[in-house]
Amino acid sequence: MAIAVAGAAVFLYLRNFLARGIPFQVFGDQQQFFTRGLCIVHGQLPFRDFFAFVTPGNEYLYAAGFRVFGVHAWVLSAWSVATGLAFCWVLTRIATFILPERFRFLPALLFLSFDYQGAPDLTHHWFSTLAGLAAAAVLMRGVTLTRLAVASALCAVATLFTQTAGFAVFIAVAIYVVWQAKSESHPLRGSPAIPARLAAICLPYGAILAIVLGFFARVAGFGQLFFQLVLFAPRYFSSDERNDYLHQFPPLHGPSDLLRFIPVLFVYLLVPYIYAIGLFRLVRVRETMSPAVRQNLVLLNLVGILLFASVANSPRLFRLTTIAAPAILIFAWLLSQPGRARKMVRDTVTCIALAFAVFLPIHRQIQWHGLLSLPIGRTAFIDPLEMREFAWLAAHSHPGQRFFNNSGLALYLDLRNPTGLEYITTREFTRPEWVARAVAAMEDDPPAFVVLQSEAAAQSSPGDHSAPFRNFVQRHYDRVAVFPLNGAAAYQEEIWQLRATASP
Repeated sequence: MAIAVAGAAVFLYLRNFLARGIPFQVFGDQQQFFTRGLCIVHGQLPFRDFFAFVTPGNEYLYAAGFRVFGVHAWVLSAWSVATGLAFCWVLTRIATFILPERFRFLPALLFLSFDYQGAPDLTHHWFSTLAGLAAAAVLMRGVTLTRLAVASALCAVATLFTQTAGFAVFIAVAIYVVWQAKSESHPLRGSPAIPARLAAICLPYGAILAIVLGFFARVAGFGQLFFQLVLFAPRYFSSDERNDYLHQFPPLHGPSDLLRFIPVLFVYLLVPYIYAIGLFRLVRVRETMSPAVRQNLVLLNLVGILLFASVANSPRLFRLTTIAAPAILIFAWLLSQPGRARKMVRDTVTCIALAFAVFLPIHRQIQWHGLLSLPIGRTAFIDPLEMREFAWLAAHSHPGQRFFNNSGLALYLDLRNPTGLEYITTREFTRPEWVARAVAAMEDDPPAFVVLQSEAAAQSSPGDHSAPFRNFVQRHYDRVAVFPLNGAAAYQEEIWQLRATASP
């Protein structure tokens, strides 16, 4: 056990930090959630002071981290290490209920090597899945009213990170509770009846959500809360072209691409197809296994299937990755079954996973990286083009200065966004009323710098509402720097500086 924990910790550390303790830059959507956490630290509230179309558990978790440890670059990367270890613990805990003892560390190994890979985009999806798995783990010890109440509270926590995923886990647990009660051929004396079990699973869940969301409804208004959490995503989020199922499947041009291809293929093959295979196998062998293991596997399949249903309308690779943990557990159970073919597959997959577990940290340490001393701490960059943009703005700005339209730059350079809006896009995702409010805020408190995507890369769509914002910037700002990103001139970010004579 100690060796497994130490190995996971070393793997996660070396994927997120240089060996000498300098954190790598965090990337992706998690930058927005870290920025929102800082907004909360500065006294702002979600739904009222800034837009949020998911429940704000992620923001408050990061805000708590900033309050305890301060705003430092190492704190951002440390979250990835801590979350990865938490997943490994929950996966190993569940494995003890469904797998032979010699295989109990296999799910955590597969998770780290193929799914989490040590340095993910740590958004709300991961935390809702983690809380959902924890709820399932509680019930695998047996169903009592106390355990049901604890599982219910964990489902509420999952919902406070991602409303769709958390509710999906809650429904899965409720279905399991009814099925499990009806499947008891000889209920134990004193075993709680179905109404009592449903009350134990529903009441804590409803009470926690009513208290937390009721607070935000009071401070932001019920209409705003309902629009942001319920109406916005189905109306406008599907307009984002990145939701295509196979849109992010990596091309294969050489051996190095294979290293990225294998984890992607692993996730695509498992989610959701492994649940059908697992249930079929479970029916085949149900008479030869203990009732407790059978019930635990049913619960795990229900949680996995409902989690997939929560992202089925936009099954991007990233979302499938964040909900793959139950599928990995089912896959490990299938591999643990007797049979020569399964043993051959199990040995092959384990060897590949161990190779990845060794290679990925070494690769991260020896690949090109550059260092910058930034306001929140020294940071290692693996993208020289992005590092160049950070270095330029760091040399031309100072902490606390007003800045808009790039959460990553604002986060690392300690810049302040005066608009209450994280960014403006050319898609219908950005509503016209938001653009109007952002422009009004910039007129009252103009940022010193604004980031724009180049006209050639903007790819205007019929739902583009950004014209007032672009016109405002062009009237009052001068373009002072252009940075090609992602290695292609078609993707350029422009930095515009407020004119000395401008008076919006």
